[in-house]
Amino acid sequence: MIPTPAASGVGVYRPGDRSVSENSHNDVHLGTSGTSALFTGPDDVPLTGHWNGPGIDRVGVYHRGTATFVLPNADGTTSTYPYGNPGDVPLIGDWTGQGRSTIGVYRPGDQTFYLSNDNVNPTIGIKYGNPGWTPLVGNWSGSGADTIGAYDPNTQMFYLRNTNTPGDADHVYRFGNPGDTPIKGDWDGTGIDTAGVYRATDRSFYGSAKEGTLLTYGTRFGNAGDLPLVGNWG
Repeated sequence: MIPTPAASGVGVYRPGDRSVSENSHNDVHLGTSGTSALFTGPDDVPLTGHWNGPGIDRVGVYHRGTATFVLPNADGTTSTYPYGNPGDVPLIGDWTGQGRSTIGVYRPGDQTFYLSNDNVNPTIGIKYGNPGWTPLVGNWSGSGADTIGAYDPNTQMFYLRNTNTPGDADHVYRFGNPGDTPIKGDWDGTGIDTAGVYRATDRSFYGSAKEGTLLTYGTRFGNAGDLPLVGNWG
């Protein structure tokens, strides 16, 4: 019997005290994770993924200054992976459906995704999107593999592809308001990611139904100045 997918939950990273708090999908507070040792500076980027195989997502970090990922292992240790260049945007996904998350980056200067299956070597390189757009990756097709996408902050339009190949978007829709931060999640537990946004002005997460036709999820969580996270917390 195929297990029912877990709907995504939300969370926040609080730069002031380097803490992570997580909420399940139905707003039951799950407490604060002991991840502060991973974070070392104000420019650190929190990341979520299932680094050790299918299951609960855990929090890792990307250090902008050194272009380095630090990811937790199942035994409580961490592994460090230098990857990409300073100025790249860090990405996390299961690029080929292998069952675990690996790293990647998006290089704004040439609008190119560089995705790795082994956390060391670029396996996939794809130019996609336009200057000024925000990269986004997710399991848009339900295949189990995370694929590329991009968000135009000027129009609040999402452009999502079902494969990690060059070409036109398979899903194009508008969702959210000017100033929102684009996010993604499996908001309804169907096994398919759809777009969403985090609205810092009211500290709210909003998830769209497929193709952005309507709002399917909304919750308020966190404090002013927090950074949004989405994951399967268990």
